[in-house]
Amino acid sequence: MRKSFIALAFAVISALWATASFAAEGRSKVQPELVSFYQVPWQCPAAPEIACGGLAKPVLRELEQNTGIAEAWINRAGTVQLWCCAS
Repeated sequence: MRKSFIALAFAVISALWATASFAAEGRSKVQPELVSFYQVPWQCPAAPEIACGGLAKPVLRELEQNTGIAEAWINRAGTVQLWCCAS
């Protein structure tokens, strides 16, 4: 059980790290007034200190398909979501 948890935690952290690294390379400069923050309940049930990609990914993908939204992100803990409106 513990090995499964460690493997799952490692996979989630790796995915989030890769996403963050990729995002940092292509980040555009956005005016602060175009950024919105929302509180969301997307913590991982198995590891509440990190975000659950399975919960967040469908919503983030849908937001990024919206032409009025330039980027959509969640914090590492899965408690805050933000998006940037396209300028």
